[in-house]
Amino acid sequence: PTVYLTDANAFFGDVSEDLDKAVRQERMPPVILVGIGYRDLVVMDSLRTRDYLYPAPLPQDSVPNAGGGEAFHSFLRNELVPFIDRAYGTDTSSRILAGHSCGGYFSLFALLQGLDEGASPFHGYVSASPSLAYHEHYLFQRFNRCTTSTTPLRVYMTAGSNEYASDLGDTDALADRLSVLLGPRKFSHRTIKGADHMDTALPSFTDGVEWMLDAKP
Repeated sequence: PTVYLTDANAFFGDVSEDLDKAVRQERMPPVILVGIGYRDLVVMDSLRTRDYLYPAPLPQDSVPNAGGGEAFHSFLRNELVPFIDRAYGTDTSSRILAGHSCGGYFSLFALLQGLDEGASPFHGYVSASPSLAYHEHYLFQRFNRCTTSTTPLRVYMTAGSNEYASDLGDTDALADRLSVLLGPRKFSHRTIKGADHMDTALPSFTDGVEWMLDAKP
């Protein structure tokens, strides 16, 4: 199995250690962790909204360079994933995309792209504290137009109990929709007690990957 991790400049080392521990404790099989990052943290901060969000921002979004999510997804699907599959011993039936905040938004956007196209390079999606308010809740509009999915995709979405009430309400509302769209065995939603927005990333990545790889069809 292969795990693709966005914002890797910030998270790769910790996620690698956590997944290795889970493997050594036989909670999950070994995985290939692919970190998708940038030259450095400064560049990451300047470009992550460009790559992870879609469509183009509204004035109230305050992220003027955003909106390139479709092109970034195309890069993953057409360039990065095929390269990794050629270069390493991957299980091409088991790929997970994981992201936090804007990266969590991108995970859900990539899920939508796969549902719309009837095929996806990924089979599981971890979305930690996704930025759901972006573009007047664009993802809600898209998911509300989707029909019930029969694809073997799995989604793990989280929020922290100490996040803004509006953000918790957003994730709860989307969880209701995704549980209907995907079914209870393909979707898991967790509110992490005592966690704020930044606290949710690492436990979501590890627990989400473990849940997906342990889940039965």
